[in-house]
Amino acid sequence: MSEIFFHLMPTAAVIIAFVMLSFFLEAQRTKNNSIVDIAWGLGFVGVVLKFWVAEPWIFSPQMLITAMIVIWGTRLSIYIGKRNKGKPEDFRYQNFRKKWGKYPILGAFLQVFVLQGFIMWWVLMPVYVVFAGSDGWFSDWKLAVQILGLILF
Repeated sequence: MSEIFFHLMPTAAVIIAFVMLSFFLEAQRTKNNSIVDIAWGLGFVGVVLKFWVAEPWIFSPQMLITAMIVIWGTRLSIYIGKRNKGKPEDFRYQNFRKKWGKYPILGAFLQVFVLQGFIMWWVLMPVYVVFAGSDGWFSDWKLAVQILGLILF
């Protein structure tokens, strides 16, 4: 289990930081922080693909969760990208911009991109556990939980 804390979580943090920083720079160029909503799904996709490529577990819970997150994150990012194309910045980010006053760049970086990146990193906790495990499908109660997760997906 120490693999989670000493390998997977820091790796995820680096990937998320790269994704969020890239989108932050684009948001500054376009003056539109709404782009962070597209980054949300893609950050999850980037993390699980990195984990799976590092150790491609075939026909395993790791492969299943990777496939589900890639489908969900890609669909979400494409949908939001199409929805936002050609539209002004979302009202939420416009309101934030007013509150940031003289420091809109710092405000956007911390309140929008760093905060959402941290939340993404935290939400990925179950994924770290799945990728740290190696006992496969049929261990105790895990099969039932995996089937329930697939049904919910």
